[in-house]
Amino acid sequence: MNIFITGGTGGIGACLTNRFLGMGFRVVALTRTTLTSNRPGLTYLHGDILQPESYAHAICESDAICHLAALTHSNDSRAYHRINVEGTRRLVDEATSQGFTGRFLHVSTRALGIACGAYGDSKAQAEELVQHSDLRWTILRPAEIFGASGKEAMTSLAALAKKSVVIPLPGSGNHLLAPVHVDDVVDAFTNALTTGNGIGQIYTLAGPQESTYREIAGDIARHHGRRPIFVPTPLALLRLAALAFRMLGFKRPPLVCDQIPRLCCRKCSDIRSAQRDLKFNPRTLQHCLDEGLI
Repeated sequence: MNIFITGGTGGIGACLTNRFLGMGFRVVALTRTTLTSNRPGLTYLHGDILQPESYAHAICESDAICHLAALTHSNDSRAYHRINVEGTRRLVDEATSQGFTGRFLHVSTRALGIACGAYGDSKAQAEELVQHSDLRWTILRPAEIFGASGKEAMTSLAALAKKSVVIPLPGSGNHLLAPVHVDDVVDAFTNALTTGNGIGQIYTLAGPQESTYREIAGDIARHHGRRPIFVPTPLALLRLAALAFRMLGFKRPPLVCDQIPRLCCRKCSDIRSAQRDLKFNPRTLQHCLDEGLI
């Protein structure tokens, strides 16, 4: 199988690419920088999601498209729209104009909609473009992923809980999360691609249980022999900090404004359809701790 993947060099994308290569698939990964691959079956294609001419030939040679590329942290709502919405529009339009008949996997988020901030709004708009297309699409909405790279919020929280007794909490720390290991998510991605299931369907890929931020941090800390001291940080203070980073023009701020609504908004955690159709069988947080994955 020939697969064209956007966002293939990101944390989740790299894990997915490794899985595809292990299955003997050939992968063309779109990148914004010039990279050289020494791995059999993997080709890096220097291009831009906003410039279909840079990747049009890869689409026509592919059996499947996996669209993971997205802007996730920005203080510029226009940038979210440009990359997440317009980028998806141009990819979908190019695939449609070529008469692409393979599978189209669109990776979204369960933090979806305007209530979840500018990022969530842009991902909702991108989903609509995919749903209204004539492609053989499947939309996947992962929850809080850990294990892909050191950049995910859950991985950062785990690292903090393992090494520090003092753990800051956003607000009261009672916001619900459903952490899920990247390997379990990649299993679902692969099953969505290689089976006839899921065409025209949307799936939530969350962990098997929801817990609060405080509970998750505490469980990780105690597993590693620490008795955590929690320090609640008012959300208003976090908003002011994010605003200050924006006003000071930080290129890579440690906190952006829409992370607060993204944390606080209500999210779906119903994984029954993914379990049924994609054989999604996520491990619990405790299971991952026992396996040494956290």
